[in-house]
Amino acid sequence: MHFYQYSIIYKKYFLIKIKQALLQKEQTTYLARTSLSNCAKPPNFQKQNKKKEKDQIKRIIKELIKIKLINQINKQINKQLKTKQIIINQKQNITNKQITQKQRKQKNNIQHQRMS
Repeated sequence: MHFYQYSIIYKKYFLIKIKQALLQKEQTTYLARTSLSNCAKPPNFQKQNKKKEKDQIKRIIKELIKIKLINQINKQINKQLKTKQIIINQKQNITNKQITQKQRKQKNNIQHQRMS
């Protein structure tokens, strides 16, 4: 046998080995894709799963939107409560000032009455 014939035999051998490896890889990926649990399920199962996932995502988004709206409403309520509290504090300050002014006037009147 000449070198040329050996090279052809080796090429064929390597091609056969490559084909076998590719076939084995395809078989393992196919088996991995279609596990035993999926084999017993109907063909629409994957579509149903995708629909369920989409529905779950939609529900989660709706819940997040609700939570965000509730947080915004709570922030607004807190702002309103703060402004009301500020107004109440200002009114109390005014009434306290008025009370102290009245007390001062009374003290002054008492002092004037004593002096006269």
